[in-house]
Amino acid sequence: MSHELRTPMHGILSFAELGIKRLETLSQEKMNQYLNNIQISGNRLLFLLNDLLDLSKLEAGKMSLDKTSVNLIDLANACINEQENQFHENGLICMLSTELSSANCHCDRNRIFQVISNIVANAIKFSPAGGKIQIELARVKGNFRVLVSDQGIGIPVGELDQIFEKFHQSERSRSHSGGTGLGLAICREIIELHEGNIWAGNNNDRGSSIMFEIPAEESLDY
Repeated sequence: MSHELRTPMHGILSFAELGIKRLETLSQEKMNQYLNNIQISGNRLLFLLNDLLDLSKLEAGKMSLDKTSVNLIDLANACINEQENQFHENGLICMLSTELSSANCHCDRNRIFQVISNIVANAIKFSPAGGKIQIELARVKGNFRVLVSDQGIGIPVGELDQIFEKFHQSERSRSHSGGTGLGLAICREIIELHEGNIWAGNNNDRGSSIMFEIPAEESLDY
């Protein structure tokens, strides 16, 4: 974890130092490159710190939920729109599939948005260029199920449960950016706070799927 935090910080400090030392001789193109690298490292560091803060709140039992009536169809579409640039840059297509006209549940909009976004970002990481990411939304008895599938290399069978553990680094991450191993652990904690379940599986053809269920609005006891 300390390595994950130090790497972007070193990037920020190094490019800032280079920019200061060469300020009078740097071309506009080079200066833009330095500033872009500082921004990338800064965003990476902020992402890591947010994960650590979320995890500390969850483990201390201090994360409170602001539950309202939320349409999961709208929420899934918002997640797709937010990551549109990532899909484009990686040559991917992301589609939402559902037979539901609405999918209202009583949940914390920001936290469930965080869960779906994290799972989609994970799918992007392991998807080949030209691949397709599918988000499916269905009603399963008293719950809504959200499934995100990719066409990547799949998850080793022995890791299907382990990927939700804190700081877990999958074998498949060796050929991809590994991350901190906190994202899916935080997703599990958030879903469990909503009295739901989250799990992973490999697809019949190729790739893997991560899915979660949370109670539908009318099934909750107020």
